[in-house]
Amino acid sequence: ITMTVNLTNTYPEGSRIGRYLGYLDTTNNKFQRLLAPDLGTGADGAFTSAGPTTTWSTDKNFTSVTIQNGHTVYVQGNIALKCQGHWDLQQGGKISAKGQGHAGGTGGRYTDNRQGYSYAGTPGWGQGNNYGGGGCGDGSGSSASRGGGAGGGYGTAGTPGNGNETPTVGGQPYNDAGLSYFTTIYLYGSGGGGGGGASNYSILGNGGAGGGIIRIHAKTCTIAGEVDDNGNDGVTPDFADANYKGAGGGGSGGTIFFQVIGKFYVTATGNVHSLGGAGGLGRSSSGYDTYGNGGAGGAGRIRIEAGKIVNSGTISPTYATGYANNMGAYARYGWYTTAKVKPLNKTFFANAHIKFYANVAVAPSGVVSSGQKVVGLSSPNALLFNSGMRVIIYENEKMDIGTINTVGGTSITLVDNLVNSYTTGATVIRVDARAYGSLVATGANENFQELDLKEVANLGSSIWQLEYAKSYQLIGSETDKLQFCGRVRLEGKDNDTVDVNAKDISWSYF
Repeated sequence: ITMTVNLTNTYPEGSRIGRYLGYLDTTNNKFQRLLAPDLGTGADGAFTSAGPTTTWSTDKNFTSVTIQNGHTVYVQGNIALKCQGHWDLQQGGKISAKGQGHAGGTGGRYTDNRQGYSYAGTPGWGQGNNYGGGGCGDGSGSSASRGGGAGGGYGTAGTPGNGNETPTVGGQPYNDAGLSYFTTIYLYGSGGGGGGGASNYSILGNGGAGGGIIRIHAKTCTIAGEVDDNGNDGVTPDFADANYKGAGGGGSGGTIFFQVIGKFYVTATGNVHSLGGAGGLGRSSSGYDTYGNGGAGGAGRIRIEAGKIVNSGTISPTYATGYANNMGAYARYGWYTTAKVKPLNKTFFANAHIKFYANVAVAPSGVVSSGQKVVGLSSPNALLFNSGMRVIIYENEKMDIGTINTVGGTSITLVDNLVNSYTTGATVIRVDARAYGSLVATGANENFQELDLKEVANLGSSIWQLEYAKSYQLIGSETDKLQFCGRVRLEGKDNDTVDVNAKDISWSYF
């Protein structure tokens, strides 16, 4: 498309242009914008791998991430890996949660072996599956009895193990591509079932554990190395003597979830996979056996939400895309426009309700008196502000809402005098969102005008609510020939919205 005027800003690849970035909440008759992803606080700083292995078992809040060639980061548990900048997994680097999911079942005599673990909890005995967990192999009967454990299931079903007695049942799929059940037990891959034999031995065919959870939230991301979330292989038992032994089933793959604001790029050397582990091999007194092999685990689930996805490498299994409810990386890119509505009355009211995190909150550097316009700011200082921005100044029960006229190195000058006086215990909040409305004849070009900021409320936990409103008095009787369109603009320093975090935007009309 060709714009009528030149662009003011430069936009990176993966940015968006569009109109309907949200969904219609028909229950409350509101147009809701999807929530912005949380990229964390950046409190852990910039991470660059420095050794062969690193283990992460708690949430991380990085400003940038670089995993270098020859280095592996192991991920344990359902932890959020947040990065405010670029996530760079270099060629030869690796991040892994292989085998960190639900455990495999233990192998043993048919009265002692177990199904694989899954979201259903502790497994029992029997050739049937434990929902996602694979069934355990049967070894009842003669000394030649043996049965391989079935593979665990998650994104796809696990494969049954084989044997010469009752067949096993592979673990079944659960959750969905949208990861609707976003709790640990539903995101872990399932374990394979244990192998069965006629007698117990010191080394038996245990099932492999399922893959774990890798979830990364970043501004941009490049994958030139390996992301490994496979299930473990089923265990091949030691050589049998007079009796036979069944092997364990493989664990299923786990969950890989990328949520990237801009471009998600898998290079030609990049490999992202969440696959099931192989089944172990059955044993006889003379070596490997035709029967007693464990089944392979099913695939895991991969979901990628990004402004732009470029895949020149390998991603397996097939990944799901798009934005689930309440998660939308588009929220960082400036303008959000509602669907068009037709006024039904001659007096028409439009209201925009915006909740945002006060990411830029600065204390005054000194006392600020009523009647003055200049507000000195402590570090971080006025460099976080632009002229024309609105600010909220509050302390205890006092509050002023002002517009910045000019910005100095360590101070801002407001358009109007302050009503109240403030100490250094006050806080100056940068208002990062404005609402606009356009009421024109159907088919005409939109003409947006800013709505009035009517109310401001501190909701706690650094969340503020803005209430914008405007009334329109319609002339004539043909109101059905008019259309209204609402728009919210997120604005940060120099129109860079990377540090803007809107929590919720909704509109109401009457």
